[in-house]
Amino acid sequence: MTRTSRSALGLSRVSKSYGSVRALDSLTFDVPEGSFFVLFGPSAAGKTTTLRTIAGLVQPDAGQVEIFGQDMTSAPIAG
Repeated sequence: MTRTSRSALGLSRVSKSYGSVRALDSLTFDVPEGSFFVLFGPSAAGKTTTLRTIAGLVQPDAGQVEIFGQDMTSAPIAG
């Protein structure tokens, strides 16, 4: 029996700029439910901006953030 795991977290074409600096450029990834996910990279690669966008602290310029299939891109932080 095959079991498909649903996506716990999904970012689709998420972009964010701060003035002329492009922190995120069309970032897309999915994290399946139950998996362990690590985000790493060099300084100024967009790690903090990505996490702040997922948390709802930063509004992306473009793209979509989904948690368990629900669009959370414009949801309030308490949501």
